[in-house]
Amino acid sequence: MKCSKFQFGLVSVVALVALRLCIGWHFFKEGLSHYTDAKWSSEGFLKQAKGPFADWLQAPLPDFHGWSHLIPIADLPNASDDGSSTLEVKVDARKPKAEKAKVWKKWLDAVDHDWLRIENQIGAFYGFTDQQKKAAEALHVAARQQLEESLSGFEPDIVAYRHDARRLADLENSPGAKEIPNIKTRIANAQRDLTSEPALGIDHKPGEWLDEAKGVETAFIRSLENLADQEQAKKGYPPVEKTPLEKQDRFVTYSLIAIGACLILGFLTPLASLGGAAFLLTIVMAQPFWINDTVPTYNQYVEIFALLFLAASCAGRFAGLDFFISRLFRGCCRSAKGN
Repeated sequence: MKCSKFQFGLVSVVALVALRLCIGWHFFKEGLSHYTDAKWSSEGFLKQAKGPFADWLQAPLPDFHGWSHLIPIADLPNASDDGSSTLEVKVDARKPKAEKAKVWKKWLDAVDHDWLRIENQIGAFYGFTDQQKKAAEALHVAARQQLEESLSGFEPDIVAYRHDARRLADLENSPGAKEIPNIKTRIANAQRDLTSEPALGIDHKPGEWLDEAKGVETAFIRSLENLADQEQAKKGYPPVEKTPLEKQDRFVTYSLIAIGACLILGFLTPLASLGGAAFLLTIVMAQPFWINDTVPTYNQYVEIFALLFLAASCAGRFAGLDFFISRLFRGCCRSAKGN
């Protein structure tokens, strides 16, 4: 695009540069705050995503050993009224017997399976002896028992929560759920209760059950690491693979810093502006304005259009490095034509 087509007066140029600097500082400051805050995560924001893009935006969210589809789930096949499920438990090879299992039994088995993998990985990393392996097995049994006791304490809340989740699913599938304002409001309120606030008859939030389970797992892993002797401990701690959410958060943090720095310096301004607009677009996609009970995103829309204007107006060529890049590019083009 040739900027010669645009006629900017001095006041317009100053306003354009000020707009670029303000938006650039906003992005740079946000990225820097995420970088310096070791506890920052986009998990809370993504959990509140609504609308047609919610599943896509929430795809990177961590699922603690299948927690989201094995504990607080709405669809329970063969579920009884008290929230427990009927599982086939083989007493012997010839005679299977149906037995009532705890509502969290499948999830506990999934955790136990993953803990065995962690136990083996840590043992292989340090090169545990047979005696250390036996001690690790004992820690595993103790951790499972502790988690089972913890879940037993939360069982009335888990049963009530799953019951409310089933009622919500029925309400969402009811006739007029997407057209009748009263039903839409009830669904929005129920969704908010089921994801953040305790519903009627539930004393502890689902987040508390999850935090308790995570605490048990963390203590179990630390206990396994403490089994290493002085020589083994010199290897440090076993490497921990980053989750998709952690990788995404790191990318977002560095992207915000880079976009902000480019806008402040006027370097590759069109590309940085489009990148900033794309990032803000994901924000408004998470809270569509046509969905009930969404967070207003008017500020993001204003900034998106401002960034699109910066991308189209060659704003980096005014008091920015893009001025020198454009001159260099023009000189290269002229030399190529001359040759």
